[in-house]
Amino acid sequence: MTIPTLRRFCRLQRGVGFPPDQQGETNGELPFFKVGDFASIQNQRFLNHSNNWVSGDSARQLGAVSVPPGSVLLPKIGAALLANARRVTTVPSVFDNNVLAVIPERIESRYLYYLLSTIDLAEIANPGPVPSLDDSALLDQRVLCSSASTQRAIADYLDTETARIDALIEKKRRMVELLEERNGASIRSAVNALSDAWVPLKRRWSVIDCKHRTPNYLDEGIPVVSPGDATPGRLDLARAHRFVAEVDYADLAEPPRRPAKGDIIYSRNASIGIASYVDTDERFCMGQDVCLITSRDQDQLYLMYLLNSVGRDLLDEAKIGSTFSRVNIEQIVEMRLPIPAVAAQRSLGQQFDSMSRQTQRLSEDLARQIELLVERRQAMITAAVTGELDIPGVAA
Repeated sequence: MTIPTLRRFCRLQRGVGFPPDQQGETNGELPFFKVGDFASIQNQRFLNHSNNWVSGDSARQLGAVSVPPGSVLLPKIGAALLANARRVTTVPSVFDNNVLAVIPERIESRYLYYLLSTIDLAEIANPGPVPSLDDSALLDQRVLCSSASTQRAIADYLDTETARIDALIEKKRRMVELLEERNGASIRSAVNALSDAWVPLKRRWSVIDCKHRTPNYLDEGIPVVSPGDATPGRLDLARAHRFVAEVDYADLAEPPRRPAKGDIIYSRNASIGIASYVDTDERFCMGQDVCLITSRDQDQLYLMYLLNSVGRDLLDEAKIGSTFSRVNIEQIVEMRLPIPAVAAQRSLGQQFDSMSRQTQRLSEDLARQIELLVERRQAMITAAVTGELDIPGVAA
């Protein structure tokens, strides 16, 4: 038996360019979807929300032709393509040229969604620095497509079972959030009790700006830590995405800007107010939008947890009524924080660290459970649409 290709059951439609000066409208006749809309919490499977709307006349002027409800949209270029996102339209919709629509013609829309979920776009994408999807490669995928009643039965089954798994995944993700919130609340409660110990940061710590010339960045070499690489807690150099050669490191990391074990790397742009504790002797240097906070006689671990809790609260308060997306050194050194005696700092720092490590272990366990649920979900979809899974109401 010859297995038919996808082109027998659907057609493709490409998107069109969307000029920036026409974007941002929140009212109109048609939602105009971009890849960024796929990330909205309201658009987990169905596209219920759009950041851009256009009139019918505007769509026609742009050359955009709307697709019907039940069409499956997917990214066709870049990293979003490799993430294999699939979204289903709920109303007539238009979209930009980074999105491709798969429109069902002789196939049940819900079944098409699940069928497309079994195709790894990374395997059929054009390789290169910016991967892209070849329309023909997608349409040439061979697929099993049974009768309309069987498609509906399979889709009904998968709707029920994937919803059950998704609810479990969401519950576990919420548990991770609650663990982190509990940590933050415990730290805030402990340090806010130090009502008589609030002093400017500069009284106890040195804050060193890391401004320097822009180096020649490489794909490998000595890591450079930028704001996007910093995470609350211990510094993870595996997150670094830019590197420099030895000759640049000698210049960029010359004292006093050379980070050492026990220092704190503090982000003052983009991800503002994130403090990362250096817990490694591995060499690295800092990008231009982070600073180094150090002291020989204060407890660095305590300060790291303090900056990631109360410190971020203070920055959030400072942002009210302002659109600033960075803080300067003057704002950082003047930040008033609860700084008790060094012995109390050490005690609290160890207490916070023990609590954080326990939370991390629990979070990692939950993350593994979520990963297994995601794998189980995908395996179930694949087995259902390939006939390897017995579906109630479907003949063998």
